[in-house]
Amino acid sequence: MKPARLRIRNTTAAAIAQARAWFPEREFFMRSDGHVRFIRVSSRLQMMIAGSIIAAVLLWLGAMTVTLVSQLTAARDHALLLEREAAVATAETRLDKYRGGLEGVADDLNRRQDFIEKAIEGTLGELPKDLPQGTVSDSSAEAAKTVRKISMDLPEARRLAEAEARQLAFIERLTRFADARSAQAETAIRRVGLNPAMLRASAQEGTGGPLIRLFTGSDESVDPRFARLGASLERMA
Repeated sequence: MKPARLRIRNTTAAAIAQARAWFPEREFFMRSDGHVRFIRVSSRLQMMIAGSIIAAVLLWLGAMTVTLVSQLTAARDHALLLEREAAVATAETRLDKYRGGLEGVADDLNRRQDFIEKAIEGTLGELPKDLPQGTVSDSSAEAAKTVRKISMDLPEARRLAEAEARQLAFIERLTRFADARSAQAETAIRRVGLNPAMLRASAQEGTGGPLIRLFTGSDESVDPRFARLGASLERMA
């Protein structure tokens, strides 16, 4: 034990000596009104100043790292949401669900309508007709195909199928509207030299409140198109 303690003591002494070599005591001479004054800056004070600067730099680097990780995580989550959106139910699976019972489909439509009403709370007004295309999936062709299949195989459910098609079309229009508003806001923010992503990250810090679960299916799942709408509205806000 004694040799080990001796080595530790020698190592510590060598480190202190090296630090003092880096920060030797310094004296400054000042002449004022015919008087000469001496200012001494000790090694310890110099080391404290250097340590404070290093700590500030490390803190800044840590904050930048956290912001970068937050942005990368948000980008990854957005990509995953788009992948889920691409895996929407096909016309064939929707046909099977219609055969399973009209009441279940009606319940789903009611839950989706509840979702819409909560999502657009505050009333955005009439949506523009010339919204940008390509920011969200277009289910119109798939919905029309579903309506045709339902009309042939289950005529009494045609109106429900048409209601679902109109609902999905509205959801996608609302999503495009939110994306367009977000793009306009981000452009305005960049014009004044600010980073929209960093502003969103700082605005989300410390936010909270009661968790309100929203779902569109009887199994408490959320249709990817509705999840995409929620993400777009959050970004617009």
